[in-house]
Amino acid sequence: MLETTEWRGAEVVVESLSRVYGRTPKTVALWNVNLAVRSGEWVAIVGPSGSGKSTLMNLLGLMDRPTRGRYWLNGRDVTGLSDGERAHLRNRLIGFVYQSFHLIPTLTACENVELPLVYRGVPRRRRRKLAEEWLTRMGLGDRLHYRPTALSGGQQQRVALARALVGNPSLLLADEPTGNLDERNTREIRSLLGELRNHGQTIILITHDLHLAQSADRVVRLHDGRITDETAERTGYAH
Repeated sequence: MLETTEWRGAEVVVESLSRVYGRTPKTVALWNVNLAVRSGEWVAIVGPSGSGKSTLMNLLGLMDRPTRGRYWLNGRDVTGLSDGERAHLRNRLIGFVYQSFHLIPTLTACENVELPLVYRGVPRRRRRKLAEEWLTRMGLGDRLHYRPTALSGGQQQRVALARALVGNPSLLLADEPTGNLDERNTREIRSLLGELRNHGQTIILITHDLHLAQSADRVVRLHDGRITDETAERTGYAH
């Protein structure tokens, strides 16, 4: 159970969150997780394969529903929302970054970044302007019309970051964002995430990269679907 003080300023709150698959036998992917993430905080989730990291990320991203427990996003209980309401919130409030980039190969960098705005119905000229601004901010102002195959892995991940952020989401979820990158590009993405956090972006990421995890404000360790430890790396915030 979360203490009242942990709710103050919290953008993400989950209480007794569990996800169980199947009936006989049951597979417990996540069990009785309590977590509060404050607005502007960067939290890294670490743990071995099969520990429940991706399950937790899918629940936070409204891609899956918990078997039990509750989830508040920006103060709103989103646990029992309809599929349509969940899709609407995902598009408006949450940005996603994946290890494999998930860029559409037939579209240019600019067109890939525009996609979330297309689904929002943003006029073409406005969404093109926003996409160009974010790609320029990511250091890709000279790569606007390149397709993903013409970009390096680090550049593709920066396009994916721009796409996740172009809609000004309150929450950024990143699943192994440096997993396919070399050391130099990993450092660049780590630096970009730090800059985003310094500008008030709330970030929750899964990573096996120790250095990336240590750059976060807090590290949450999962094992067998349960939180086993929380460590404040920078801010002194821990349970």
